[in-house]
Amino acid sequence: MAHKNAQRQTRLTAEWMMEQYPQGGYTLNARLGPALDGLVESIGLERALRESAPWRPRVDALAVEPRVVVLVEAEIRQVRNAVGNLLVYRNLVPTTPELREHWGKPVEMVLLSPWTNSTIDAMARTAGVRVAIYNPPWIADYVAELHVYWTKEYQERRARKLALRGILGVE
Repeated sequence: MAHKNAQRQTRLTAEWMMEQYPQGGYTLNARLGPALDGLVESIGLERALRESAPWRPRVDALAVEPRVVVLVEAEIRQVRNAVGNLLVYRNLVPTTPELREHWGKPVEMVLLSPWTNSTIDAMARTAGVRVAIYNPPWIADYVAELHVYWTKEYQERRARKLALRGILGVE
């Protein structure tokens, strides 16, 4: 399930970025942050960045505009997590060697999701994150299915199913 969700988020990001930047000029899954301490001096910047890759987080999309660096983090299920991720990513921009020529620019943070609610909107607003809703038809059914999980009816059905599994000794 997590793998399919990641694929959906990747597709959501790619489609939205193509709409926002039809001319291109953006990067998907962009690494942020510096190389590990001491590596640049010993093996050079390019190799140090490659070897540091596992420790450098990835933002779902990054675009450099004339006056701003835009970070986009997509989330479908745990939408509030994207707000915290974006705050961390924003602070890594001025240490990312690939962005050196843009270090002085302001950073715009965008939470991309097919849905939101008032709590997420308030969290985003407080953090200075813009919420962009992108809900293409191919994801609408999945989102509707996710939101059914929290209904009283679904929770009651789930509790009955789990109780029956316990009685039958089935995992």
